[in-house]
Amino acid sequence: QCKCHGVSGSCEAKTCWKALPSLLEVGAKLKLKHRDAEEAKPVPVGRKTKLLPSTARFNKDDLVYTVKSPDYCVFDPSSGSAGTKGR
Repeated sequence: QCKCHGVSGSCEAKTCWKALPSLLEVGAKLKLKHRDAEEAKPVPVGRKTKLLPSTARFNKDDLVYTVKSPDYCVFDPSSGSAGTKGR
C-alpha cells in the first residue's frame, strides 16, 4: 500500500509499506482451500510417520487432513450430535 503526500493532493512524496490482505481475501482463500482439501493417510516409515495422499499428490500449499470432520447435520451418537432433522 502507498500514500501520497503533498500540497492539494500532489504526490511530492510517497510512503509505501507492506500490508496484510483483508480479512475478506483471507477468508475467501481459506474457503477455497477447505473445499479442495486432500485427505492424507499417516503411514509409518521407519521411525517417522509420512503423510501419503489418498488420491493425487498434493503440494506444500495444499490443505490436507487426516481425520474427516463430523457432519453435525446427521444424527451421530458417537460425536454427541443430535442432527438437524425436524428443526
